Amino acid sequence: MDADPEFFAGPSGTWTADGSYDAGSCRITFADADATWSENELAGKSVNPDIGQMLQFVIVTNTATTMTVWADWATIDAGVSWVTSGASYQMHDHHLTIESPCTDAGDPHFVPGPDERDIDGQMRVWDGDDDGEWIVDMGSDEFGSIIPGDLDGDGCVGHGDLGILLGDWGCTTGDCPGDCDFDGDTDHADLGILLGQWGEGCP
Repeated sequence: MDADPEFFAGPSGTWTADGSYDAGSCRITFADADATWSENELAGKSVNPDIGQMLQFVIVTNTATTMTVWADWATIDAGVSWVTSGASYQMHDHHLTIESPCTDAGDPHFVPGPDERDIDGQMRVWDGDDDGEWIVDMGSDEFGSIIPGDLDGDGCVGHGDLGILLGDWGCTTGDCPGDCDFDGDTDHADLGILLGQWGEGCP
């Protein structure tokens, strides 16, 4: 993958100090004196520390105005961070947007196990591509909504989702498109979840 994965964007800003590299821990600390983050709210997300390039760093921990990330090879080799004060940054999490080239770009021969899920507990293979082939997405997230009952991933629980559920009624394979409660089948419990969320997220 040599393109922008198009992850969901988070907070952005400008660094107010040069990156500080700690060779002992192989971590870099960046600072934005204007930030107001809650302690460790960013841990596990990623940051592009200079939006003039595509490299992203995994955030290990943060304070209200600083974040600490795992260092890249260039920083470790040079012994100093190449990210300087004044660089613009953009944070991301690992959820895919609809524009992401990672969607349906994983191993076409991958078959998920019966209980295999993505980072949100959703089905590991969420939907089909334009040719109707069911292919896993690249990365830890399967593109789709995290709204219970939004089976088609359009952000709205409605008729399209009901059609998917009814078309999948009685599925017990553990990889059921209508499985709203992730218990491996499509049944009355899933219908109850969908109807209980009816209209959620819709314009």
